[in-house]
Amino acid sequence: MSDQSKASSESVVSSDQPRVSEQTRVRAEQLKQQFELRQRPEGFYLSDGHFERVNEAVEALKASKSLVFVSQHYEMAKYYKELCIARLRDDPSIRLLSFDPLSGPDLLSIINVQLKETPLEEILSPDRAQSMSKSELPCSVLIVDNEDLVAETDWHLIATLASQLANATIGVLRLEPRDRFSARPNSADLSSSLSIEFDLPSERELQILEALSKHSPKGEEVLRLIDEMEFARSTPKLSNQDSTPQLANEESAEFNANSPTSSSNFVSEMEENKSIDQNVTSSNEVAHLSFRLFLGLIIVEAFLIAAYFNQ
Repeated sequence: MSDQSKASSESVVSSDQPRVSEQTRVRAEQLKQQFELRQRPEGFYLSDGHFERVNEAVEALKASKSLVFVSQHYEMAKYYKELCIARLRDDPSIRLLSFDPLSGPDLLSIINVQLKETPLEEILSPDRAQSMSKSELPCSVLIVDNEDLVAETDWHLIATLASQLANATIGVLRLEPRDRFSARPNSADLSSSLSIEFDLPSERELQILEALSKHSPKGEEVLRLIDEMEFARSTPKLSNQDSTPQLANEESAEFNANSPTSSSNFVSEMEENKSIDQNVTSSNEVAHLSFRLFLGLIIVEAFLIAAYFNQ
């Protein structure tokens, strides 16, 4: 009886292996496709969410919104600001304006030049702005650089663009100054700017990126980007030797990045703990079921024997 239970348990567990392997292969292909889609002409996006945030920012800037890119990792927000600028630069319908407190004209002059051909009543009248079609509203985007050095009077002008002059058809793209949290109580209120937040990638996401990068033509660029960001890592980053056990034993020339089996190898390590937990759970469930069946049969046999002797 126990041998049959053990055989049944092993049979069920082994039958689960192809299903788990197929799930891993499908997941590997999905991750690979997402990785390739995030390789854009302007640069690489560390996650699908980051790509969506930049898309939202471009559309908002076309609608003359004031945006601020924020993140717990300042360099990452700065990186996506540059990607957003590259997207805007490739759009011929958008005119880029640049304000840098270290060089070039002052902010007031830039705004005055942009608004000199627009009557003030049109800028201040929301009814007039709503009656104009989108094609009648030329789109300009003001890029603010070196935000840490922007004077308080200029921040007030930026706040005015985002609130009182919202119909001026000038979008604003900036970062949150790193010393903004210690600003004086009478500092400019920039709450009217729309915040675009970029979450930090998790350790698991970074490991998957590193594994995928090792088998991508543009993988070196992605690995360089991760190194330059200097993310705080909870575990040491993957190396060429320990990224996947199976790949470590293969010659790199024999690895085919388009093979479903190869794709599943580097994802298998990323999901190793999850797969082990699933297999252990399945084995335990089968063992418990077999044990209960075994006890049930013993009880039935005991009743039959008792009934036989009571005849």
